Amino acid sequence: MIIQHNIAAMMTNRQLGINNKKISKSAERLASGFKINRAADNAAGLTISEKMRMQIRGLERATANAEDGVNFIQTADGVMGEISSILHRMRELTVSALNDSNTLEDKATIALEIEELQSEIDAMCSQTEFNSQNVFEAHEDTYYSIKGSKQWDPMQFHIVEEPHNDLIIYLPEDYEPSTYSIKVSKGNYTTQELVDEIDTALEQMTPPNPGFVLEFTKDGYCNLNFEGGEEIKSVEGALSGLIYGRNNGSEYGKLVGTTQFEAGWPLHIVSGRNDTVTFYTEDLNGSESKKITLTIPAGYYGREAMIDKLNQALEAQNLEGVIAKEYGDKSIQLSAGQNVVTGLKGNMFAIDDDNSYSSVFYDNVKSGKSTQTAAYFEGRAYYRDGSKTNKLKITSSNNKLRLKVDDGDFQEITIEEADYTIESLAKELNEKFQEADIQVTASTSLRYVYVEGAGSGNYDFLVITSNSKGNNSTLLFDDYSNDIYKDTYDTLFRKT
Repeated sequence: MIIQHNIAAMMTNRQLGINNKKISKSAERLASGFKINRAADNAAGLTISEKMRMQIRGLERATANAEDGVNFIQTADGVMGEISSILHRMRELTVSALNDSNTLEDKATIALEIEELQSEIDAMCSQTEFNSQNVFEAHEDTYYSIKGSKQWDPMQFHIVEEPHNDLIIYLPEDYEPSTYSIKVSKGNYTTQELVDEIDTALEQMTPPNPGFVLEFTKDGYCNLNFEGGEEIKSVEGALSGLIYGRNNGSEYGKLVGTTQFEAGWPLHIVSGRNDTVTFYTEDLNGSESKKITLTIPAGYYGREAMIDKLNQALEAQNLEGVIAKEYGDKSIQLSAGQNVVTGLKGNMFAIDDDNSYSSVFYDNVKSGKSTQTAAYFEGRAYYRDGSKTNKLKITSSNNKLRLKVDDGDFQEITIEEADYTIESLAKELNEKFQEADIQVTASTSLRYVYVEGAGSGNYDFLVITSNSKGNNSTLLFDDYSNDIYKDTYDTLFRKT
């Protein structure tokens, strides 16, 4: 019996498979460039090579990170170079403005260019980014922040006078020290300038600043940030009004002019047309009255020159405490010190029908008495024509309002839970204010305005007014120390 086989072919096929595997492994090594591609090739060798490969990739990434950091710094350096060039130009313009050969129009043009250059520097600082991160304005994450509730225009003017120039920050008792205070120099500031001045005072304060930064946001709010801190207990002082919206009443005896002396632009005074003002000064009880008439020589006057002429005329009358001085950056005020200015007359308060001549104070003042005013706060929550269908819902989560009047302590009222129209809400608030002996009054203000999302029309707004008047009349709402206070404040004054 013969068994058929092909041992030779089988052996040849086996050897072919072995050779193909060797060829495949060699090709794999040639393709990858590595001698060891899997643990089967060399288990110990693969462990060593993978560790080295990991180290190499880490070093390569670190090199790329360093290059990114260099690019970040180069971006910042390029912008700083541009800012330096702008500052050189601003210095050149400032020196140029001191040249007396320049006309008032020339100086106004120079001032306009300086303002534009300042805006450009602000834009560079706020808009320069690298990989969507701000290069200049990013700083340490704020751990605690008091959000501002009052919206300000960056160019709005603030008159800071002593003693109403302080900011007091109270921290919890476990901080040492727990009270910090600063003061800024008296003067006239825009909102942005005042925020910068406060930040400078915070940097230079004693004891050293533990991390306070006053931030002026793009949408016009002032936030007090405590970087690295856990809590700010409260903030007081006259400058705290920047943060949570406080209105001061006006003092006795102050007449504020409405004529604006734009960039030193002169006012033309013509004899018999706009050169005379007559008024009376009275003491606070009205028992003593004195008539004053001032006449300004004809000519062209900028704001400083007009103030000088008014004060020269006042000095000739031997008046004590009655002076003319700057108001804001463009106007003039006439202050009677501890007296009252009343009975205002004269052609300085008239505007000619043909508008040929401008007056110092305009005719919206006319004849009348200068009186004290009360602090007030008008909310932004609105009702269309006192609509009974548009109601504010007061629940246990938004029924506690905390406020401070004048120099007193913070006081709290609890509003009854219900749905209120604006009239019923004002009535409810007045009842609670009276029960708590809080010297304020709630009322409504009807105004024709445009409201986004609702259109133009007559809208009622909630107004809180202090019962006291004068420079020390203040209102302060607590909308940060407790969630329920914040929600109540938002409901009454912010939300629609």
